[in-house]
Amino acid sequence: MSLTRRVNQDFLLRSMRAGARDCFVVISDGEEIRTRVQHFLQVTPVQVASGSQPASGRKKITLVTGSSPVVDARFFAQNLAFTNNKLFPDARILALDTTATDRHTFYLDSKNRVTLESLLQHPESLDQAMIETALEEYAPNLRLLSGKLSPEALGEDRNADLFIAVSQLMSMFDNIIINVDPVVADFWIGAVGLHAKELLMVVQPIVEQAHEARRQLDSWRGHMTADCRKSMVVDCYDKKGSPSLGELERAVGIDYIGNLPLDWTSRLLSINAGLPLHKLPQRSHYQSRFETLLKRYAISESKDGYGVVARKKLWRAG
Repeated sequence: MSLTRRVNQDFLLRSMRAGARDCFVVISDGEEIRTRVQHFLQVTPVQVASGSQPASGRKKITLVTGSSPVVDARFFAQNLAFTNNKLFPDARILALDTTATDRHTFYLDSKNRVTLESLLQHPESLDQAMIETALEEYAPNLRLLSGKLSPEALGEDRNADLFIAVSQLMSMFDNIIINVDPVVADFWIGAVGLHAKELLMVVQPIVEQAHEARRQLDSWRGHMTADCRKSMVVDCYDKKGSPSLGELERAVGIDYIGNLPLDWTSRLLSINAGLPLHKLPQRSHYQSRFETLLKRYAISESKDGYGVVARKKLWRAG
């Protein structure tokens, strides 16, 4: 618990990041505080004695962003969600798109009545029943959510609201994959970065983008945990081009895990049809490389739940 003389969004956010589950103003009724403390004391020993793993230990948030707005991290995040859903069909996955439009979440012909904006406005409505009834499954165990926020919701005084909403969503899904628009990346990382187990930075083989990615990662260091796994994917890669993969990895400063071809024809077909790649008539080179990349990235199910296991160094295979 945390105590304060005056409640504000910054204090609430810092309290929750520190692990507080409740906040009281010092003038709060003493009996209410004693009742809440007694409740926590009664509940906590039962959880420990049961030997059950806390839900947060099994949950995972993956943030996907690009080094520049011209990098199509949105398409990458969309395919990351579908490939995870294919490889791990029992995992409950939520794919959240911060660049969604009024008509489309990601590049798909899909739109739900519920959006992240509406959840922030009515946080009391966010529960498992609402998710199952108002947020339809696009595929079994895969749901999509429009995450584009209005300028009002992107203010610093609202980051605690976003932190709370994402915390609630984490209790309902095994993996939340968030496409973070580079334009609003600072806000999102500042608000929910401490939740992230993985950050995937998508770059094109352009020196300027590599330097910008390095600058972004340096500026976000204080908003993410030390054990958050940060990795780089090179998109639109041609092995005949320059700089080399090793040079890009050194410039960005995080592990390179794989590359994807341009394969513009397949991308256009998928985007314009509003369909995921695997539903196109022909299997694409991009899809094949994506599945290989993800398998080698080594996200797997284990007896302890949906999580990450060790991987080998991959850039030699580029």
